[in-house]
Amino acid sequence: MSSPVIDKLTEVQEQVLESLEQVQKPIVSAVRRAADSVESYVPELPALPSGDKLPSAQELIANQYDFAVKLLELNKQFADALADAAKPVADKVVVVEVKTAKTTTKKAA
Repeated sequence: MSSPVIDKLTEVQEQVLESLEQVQKPIVSAVRRAADSVESYVPELPALPSGDKLPSAQELIANQYDFAVKLLELNKQFADALADAAKPVADKVVVVEVKTAKTTTKKAA
């Protein structure tokens, strides 16, 4: 069971992602139309020496995406370790009020 705060945070995050997707679609479409309209005017250039050793745009993107995923995972592990290290103190200073039908009690988070 997640908390109402996490539920709201997740809802806002989903809205941000949906908004980004809606912004990205017309940009991709505009770039595609622009590339289609100028393609016939762009001359073929001679091949670069050792050009076959250069990565494609998709390979560069995949490489950087994989790195970003690893970086995010490492940062998550770091943040989890910090939260775990601080837990004994945090449990004493973060007080959460727990309401039940009959009584109200306070407990450490």
